[in-house]
Amino acid sequence: MSYNALKILIVVTLLTLALLAIVILDPGALDALAVGLTRSPGALMAITVFLILFIATVVYLQRGLQPQQSRQPTPLDAEALRTLSGQVSEIANAISGFSMRLFRMEENFEEASRARLEIPEAERTALIARLRQTVEQAATDEILENMRASVETNQAQLELAEIIERQLQSTVGRLRSEIYTLTRRGTVNLALGVAMAGTGMGVLYSYVGGMSPSGGNFPLFAETFIPRMSLVIVIEVLGYFFLRLYSNGIIEIKYFQNEITNVESRFLALRAARHSGSARSIGNVIFRLARTERNYVLRKGQTTVEVERSKAERETTAYLAKVVAKLLSRKA
Repeated sequence: MSYNALKILIVVTLLTLALLAIVILDPGALDALAVGLTRSPGALMAITVFLILFIATVVYLQRGLQPQQSRQPTPLDAEALRTLSGQVSEIANAISGFSMRLFRMEENFEEASRARLEIPEAERTALIARLRQTVEQAATDEILENMRASVETNQAQLELAEIIERQLQSTVGRLRSEIYTLTRRGTVNLALGVAMAGTGMGVLYSYVGGMSPSGGNFPLFAETFIPRMSLVIVIEVLGYFFLRLYSNGIIEIKYFQNEITNVESRFLALRAARHSGSARSIGNVIFRLARTERNYVLRKGQTTVEVERSKAERETTAYLAKVVAKLLSRKA
């Protein structure tokens, strides 16, 4: 079963249970509601508009919930190309330098052989050829050794950079997945909260519209009205519960978005330190990354935004409870 189908099934089930509760408490409530809607086209129009707005809200909230599968390109390819280009330039410079040295050695050898010794042309050509071969072999071995060491060093750096990039993508991916999950849950909670609130309003409207004057008989009025009002209060409390979950989900989404910003900032600092080539900068960044601790314990006198928000919510709830208690005591 898909996610959207499950959500629709939950909403329909809750509405069905609400209707069953209405029928059990007052079998004639639905008939009175149908008669009231027939006599009042405006009420029917209001309910229709409410349903349309509710469906439009759910559809709107579904946009943008799909996780982003596109991955941002990493700078490893460009860095590898720059490294290889630098190696080629170094090799070309080394070969050019060895060629110049070889040419100078040949000239010096010819001048020395002409000035000091009278060597036959054939022997002189053979000596120059052997000297050239010896110098070229030594130069080739040195160039290959330098190339091997440079390639190994660059390969290790590229592997380290690739590990860092994979870890960054993994960390950011886990955080984005959690945001996606919270967004889906928030959509469900908002839909259920609005549905429950609308159901409670509809039930209250049907009760109030279908009530007849009690003629000052308060016990009869209380016996008829209090059970119905209790059902409305229960439905509205459930709606408030789901809307509260939706509000808390928004706060958690903001928290994870801030975490993504923190992670990207730290890895950006590490990239900048690597490109700068400063060992001190790299050491400082690594030290701060190693000291990262998300399950920290607050010391005495320390606080966070989440702690202060929780305190404010508890104080608000306690204050509202006191106000309600005072109102009930005055009425009593």
